[in-house]
Amino acid sequence: MKKIIKNVGIVVILALAVYGAYSLSLKVTSYIRYQNQYYSIEKVENMKNGVTPIPDIMLTSPNGNKISIYDELKKKDFVIVSFGSIYCENCHKEYRMLESDKMLGKVPGNAEMFVAVPEGREFITQFEKDLDIHIPLYVMSRNVPKQLGIAKIPTIILLGKDKKIKMYQTGFKEEGLKEIFDYINQNGN
Repeated sequence: MKKIIKNVGIVVILALAVYGAYSLSLKVTSYIRYQNQYYSIEKVENMKNGVTPIPDIMLTSPNGNKISIYDELKKKDFVIVSFGSIYCENCHKEYRMLESDKMLGKVPGNAEMFVAVPEGREFITQFEKDLDIHIPLYVMSRNVPKQLGIAKIPTIILLGKDKKIKMYQTGFKEEGLKEIFDYINQNGN
């Protein structure tokens, strides 16, 4: 009987040790995830606030050419990127405004503007026909908005030569691009 009690005691102690190790590993894993998430959020906030440069954004033009935002910043003082989707109603309003007000033609000479969407070219072509839209829509990777912390579309960012965000606007705003153009005209070379 003593042997059984001793064995049961050993099993209980081992079970408690295993549970303790398991519980500790869960806490460590949870802490590491929290730290990674915190640093990820901090990294995105630093980009949004113009503290750190954004990663290079690759776009595909309507004719299939690959475009690097970093390369565009070598040619111009500023790059404006409007992030949207062909499935976003507020983006449709922005696209119509860009087209009807001929806003792309009003971009200051020391800046370049791109309207980026994550959908494939075949969907974009159909969208352009259905809505009778004639502005150039560039294709971006689906992970770009996440990398930049974009949670609401449309979002427009203005980048300077230093690859840092100078202005960050979310949602459709009638005067949004005018504010960006004014900033470029006041701060350009």
